[in-house]
Amino acid sequence: MVKYPHSLGPRAIAWIENFLVIGSGDDLGKPFKLRDWQKELIYDLLTIGGNGKLKYRRALIIMGKGNGKSELMSAIANFFLLGGTRSNPTIALAAGSFDQANILYQSARNQISEGPLSPYVEMTETKMYPKGAAGSLERIVSSHSTVDGKRNDIFIADEIHEWTGDRKERVHLVMSNNLQKRDQGFELNISTPSANQTDLLGRMYSYAKGVQDGSIDDPTFFFKGYMADEKLDLSDPKQLEQAIRQANPAIDDFFPMENLKNRFKEIPEHEFRRYHLAQFAASKASWLPNDAWDQLVDPEEIPEGTDIVMGFDGSVSNDASALIGCTIEEVPKLFVIGIWEKPYHDQDWYVPRHEVHAAIEQSFKKYNVIELACDPPSWWQEIDQWTEMYGDKVLIYETNYRKRMVRACDKFYTAVCTQALSHDGNDRLAAHMDHATIKETAAGTYITKPSKNSPLKIDAAVGAIIAFDRATSKRDNDDPEDKEFKLITI
Repeated sequence: MVKYPHSLGPRAIAWIENFLVIGSGDDLGKPFKLRDWQKELIYDLLTIGGNGKLKYRRALIIMGKGNGKSELMSAIANFFLLGGTRSNPTIALAAGSFDQANILYQSARNQISEGPLSPYVEMTETKMYPKGAAGSLERIVSSHSTVDGKRNDIFIADEIHEWTGDRKERVHLVMSNNLQKRDQGFELNISTPSANQTDLLGRMYSYAKGVQDGSIDDPTFFFKGYMADEKLDLSDPKQLEQAIRQANPAIDDFFPMENLKNRFKEIPEHEFRRYHLAQFAASKASWLPNDAWDQLVDPEEIPEGTDIVMGFDGSVSNDASALIGCTIEEVPKLFVIGIWEKPYHDQDWYVPRHEVHAAIEQSFKKYNVIELACDPPSWWQEIDQWTEMYGDKVLIYETNYRKRMVRACDKFYTAVCTQALSHDGNDRLAAHMDHATIKETAAGTYITKPSKNSPLKIDAAVGAIIAFDRATSKRDNDDPEDKEFKLITI
């Protein structure tokens, strides 16, 4: 075995480039050629200490989204599994969600199955084994894994900002503690930042900063942050580019600069700072940028017979109910069909359901309604009636399904910022848009009321998001979650 007195980096780099292929994307199956920044990172990460073993037992790497970190992590995991530096290593390749854990594992698996080492490795849906050896690489999902008692000696965890909540944090703690039983336990964490520094990632980052500035004495902890300087003025194009380069080592390589400069215009600044500048950035109170909504007014009437989708967000008494239409065209137009909101002085008010029925019936007569998408709480009986009348044009759109709302809100926000939609200028719809604030979750950002008991309503904004999401999906023939919608049939 060739030994390197200062780092396993040269051995790992040579092994990855000789034996692995790209495991995902358009370059699937092509030789894995490491970039200079990746080589430097591997070299530093795998530094050898004075005892001849890895200097670092725990590591944290932070960088912007889209720089191929999952692919690189998978390659490092495969090196530990098959590179011959350890005897029968047990490796946990983990993430905070099933989707991300699967991305990691499939990348690691494809790096082997599509390359020259395929004949030497047994593979299942969750685990890889070198033939004739006792080592393994296993996919772990933090949300539902039973990890007590596992004897892994390498733990690689992706997107730590998603490891939120007691259960996920406990999984991380148990996996990390398992390493203490091993002579050469090694933990590698990598992530884009979270919204604050109070969660697992935030606390880990605070620890890393303490090690970095000398206030914490831990020579076994490695930290590398590709993070933009927060003092840079993003309104200055040159400083924006500088910030992008600091947080994205793959920029102008497999990650075009223009893509991120355009993205800066399309998403909230705090999200851009988090995902693409690798900064811990909390959301601001309001959702849409100042005046962005007002610039999209188109007062022209929607002609009778126009193809439309309707989005309905219903309530019983305290919240408002809203029925919003959206045309199906290159630049869709949103328009208010009805908003029913409790008067401030009427504590006994309930949504006039007969008016909602009438508005829906009239709309089906006036327009060519392609779909009526309904958020169902407290309206199941009415939805059953509409289904009897309009068949499979009625669709359940549950806004409490977080993944769907995150995607829909992101799509809507981008369309507003790029002027890819218009609306009828309705004052109450504008007010509901103005009331919408941001809720940060591990899954992403979606809108909510300013507080649980706030009198400010956002139901028309939610109805507009539903209508726009479904109208653009129909327009583009693109239903990424169609299998998750419950289509009601007679």
